[in-house]
Amino acid sequence: MGYKPEDFFVGVIDFFAVLLPGALMSFVIADFARHHLFGKALPAIQGEAQGWVVFAFSSYLLGDCDLLDRQRCLAGIGLLFGPRGRLVRKIRRTTLESSAASL
Repeated sequence: MGYKPEDFFVGVIDFFAVLLPGALMSFVIADFARHHLFGKALPAIQGEAQGWVVFAFSSYLLGDCDLLDRQRCLAGIGLLFGPRGRLVRKIRRTTLESSAASL
């Protein structure tokens, strides 16, 4: 049985759309989480291995939430400006009305 690219666990899209933004957000909020979250609401992180596990999990979780927010935002923009969007219909209607009024 040979190696196939589909067998690779983390695809390129997953890496750049989910894990990379999540890792950036995890890195930015790491000090805040270490001082305010771990040791108070959650058990303290002990050792480097636990730190990496928490970093990997938070990277995936934050990246997935960020991806969902970006998709929701883009869907809203598509609803407004798409071919059947509300703003496009309004612009077409006003354009047609103004051209009909000038005739």
